Formats: sequence, C-alpha cells, structure tokens
Amino acid sequence: MRHAAITVLLLLCILLGACRTQRHAAATDSSRALWQSLEVPVKISIASPLSLACSGKATLLRDSSIYVSMRMLGMEVAYIYADADSALFCDRYHKQYVSEPLDRLLPGEYASIGRIQEIMLGQNIPDIFSDKIELSDSVATPAGTLPSLFELTTTIAGRKIDASVLYNYGKARWNEPGTGSQAPRLPRNAEKADTRMLLKALGR
Repeated sequence: MRHAAITVLLLLCILLGACRTQRHAAATDSSRALWQSLEVPVKISIASPLSLACSGKATLLRDSSIYVSMRMLGMEVAYIYADADSALFCDRYHKQYVSEPLDRLLPGEYASIGRIQEIMLGQNIPDIFSDKIELSDSVATPAGTLPSLFELTTTIAGRKIDASVLYNYGKARWNEPGTGSQAPRLPRNAEKADTRMLLKALGR
C-alpha cells in the first residue's frame, strides 16, 4: 500500500506541483502559439523520498485533456488522466486509483486543463508559483520556446519530494489527428483509494 501511495502521489506532484509553489521561475517564452495536440516522450526521475526513474509519454489535447503514461520494462505501471472536471491517478501495477475534482486539488483560478497545460509547458507561470520549480534547457517548438527540463522540490505530508521531468521535444508529435482521443481504462478490479490514506502513508 505504501509503495502504491508514493507512486501515485509523486505523479500527482510532478503534474500539478507547480500550482502549490511560491518563487520566481526561469524566464520562458509566454507566447501562446497555436497548437491543438501534443504527444511527447518524457523521463521522470525521483531522488526523494525514494529513488526511481521511468520513461513514459505525455499526451495533451489543448484545453481538453492531459494523459501522462509511465512505463517500466515496456509496461504501463501508472498514469494520470485529467479532463475539464476531474483528475484520475492510477497505480496500474497495484490496481489502485484516486479520483478527485480539479477544484479540490487546485486553487479555483488554476483548476482548468488549459491552465495546467500552460504550467506543464513552462508557459505563463506566475512568480508566486516558482518557489520550488526550476525550468531549463529551452528548445524551439511549434508552441514557441519551451523548457525541456522541469525540476520540482517540495514537501508533502512532511516528506521531501525531489523529482524532475525531462521532455524529449526532438521526438514530439504536434497536431496529429486522433491524438489522445480516448481516455485510458482502469485496470480490471481496480480499487479506489482514499486520498487521505495515501497522504498518511506517504508521511510515514
């Protein structure tokens, strides 16, 4: 249970952690160039509270949905899926998931898919949200100049979270028809976990 809790909560932190931070972020291109979809390989590295590295893929439908799939040995082990109403965090290996409305996870003005996507891409990040985020290794993309390295340091339930996400924009696919058109399915017999229990487990 504890490993499942950490896996899911770390993915949550990496995706949405920017919305709970408070410092100045690295300067990025704030232009909102036209794009409709993005599929990009990612590598997630975690140094604390455990050592873990895995690869995956982030799929974004602009202002519509976010799907981050994490894989080990070619198999999906966990994912995050968010749409206009809620976010789902699934530990596929342990068949557990957490589902919460966006407005319970984030302040009201940031509880929208479009706003979260901007933060994921390093665009238009307010100064008050950069205390624990570093953005670097900027590259030119169809959406403007974007940072490819997203580093997060924060504390949840008394535990230090030290993680990073590396986007491989060199292999990204932009605006391809059919990208992310279907939401992922929960594992068969998956059990819904209580968010408060997961936080408690992480704090141990």
